[in-house]
Amino acid sequence: MEGHFWAYALVAVAVMSGQALLIGALLAQRARLRRTEVELRHLEARNAAMLDSIPDLMFLIGTDGVYLDYHAKDPNQLYVPPERFVGKRIVDIMPPDLATIFMREIGRVKHAAEPRVIEYALPMHGEIRHYETRLVPCDGDSILSMVRDITSRKRAQAELQDRETELQRTNARNHDLAGRLIAAQEAERRRVARELHDDLSQKLALLSIDADQLRLRSEQARGSNRELRSDGLTIWDSTTALVREISNRAHEIASDIHRLSHELHPAKLAAIGLVASLEALCRDASIQHHIAVDFLSADVPLGVGVEVSLCLYRVTQEALHNITKHSGATCALVRIAREADDLTLQIADQGHGFLLRDADGRGLGLLSMRERVSFLGGEIDIHSAPGQGTRIGVRVPLHVGVSQAAGSA
Repeated sequence: MEGHFWAYALVAVAVMSGQALLIGALLAQRARLRRTEVELRHLEARNAAMLDSIPDLMFLIGTDGVYLDYHAKDPNQLYVPPERFVGKRIVDIMPPDLATIFMREIGRVKHAAEPRVIEYALPMHGEIRHYETRLVPCDGDSILSMVRDITSRKRAQAELQDRETELQRTNARNHDLAGRLIAAQEAERRRVARELHDDLSQKLALLSIDADQLRLRSEQARGSNRELRSDGLTIWDSTTALVREISNRAHEIASDIHRLSHELHPAKLAAIGLVASLEALCRDASIQHHIAVDFLSADVPLGVGVEVSLCLYRVTQEALHNITKHSGATCALVRIAREADDLTLQIADQGHGFLLRDADGRGLGLLSMRERVSFLGGEIDIHSAPGQGTRIGVRVPLHVGVSQAAGSA
């Protein structure tokens, strides 16, 4: 019995071992199949990439320009059927101007270290198709011509170019419109300033004169009437004080109108020039707002054009307004200088500063600066950050006016 047991045991072990070996073989085979599948996928991907890299057309051409052989992914891409060009010369098949180019490049490629590249267009199936050909020398007296259809790329480039051209035209129109708006704004400012100065200011001056005369007459008549009021003053003393107050207010209003008229249209630009006007602007800002504004100038010519002068004056005016109103700075610097054929203007303060992206959406001051400078063909850089103050740099051509800038736009 014991012998039978060990016999059965050995048989069972053998069966189990056989099964294990079989299962192991199956597992190994499945692993090999998986690896083979992965390798096949990689091979297919490489083959697809290689097929994609194969040119659309290839021609074997003799150095004399004769077509010897060809390969085409799609025969419909051939300019003419094979029986019409194999064994024929390029000059007999291609358009004359293009054949001349090909023959010239074939002559050059034999001695060139790099392939020769030709881009050209051909009428194909009722439309113009674009191609790129690379000419590579082969062994013996033959040249390999590899051709790619680049029509899609050319059309995309042309569409992009059209869009860029239209964008440039739109920008030019906007640029011209901004310049016209600025010119119209200045014209309106001149009109309002002239009306303030010539009409309202004159009337206030007459009112002030009448008030002064009334005050003098009141003082002359004071001695003949000493009747006291309840406050201890005579009627004439009271009248004289009231007339004096009216006169002072008239003088104050006239002064304010004169200042407003000057801000609307700085007539002194034409009278005393750009440098003196900027210096006066800085001095007025210092007095009115109790801020130290240092002004420096270097090599600025006397005959600066009206458009350039007005542009730099307005930029300085707006910058000083922002400094005195928003920056909290106690001092500022304004510097103008000539550099070659340009005028440069620098304005700086050590105030609160700001984020440019926030300021651009809040007001028209910075936008107006940019448009004025841009319209004259100049450049403006504005640098600011919270707690770091503000620096404005402007560069404009010295001899370019509005009419020239409009023409260039």
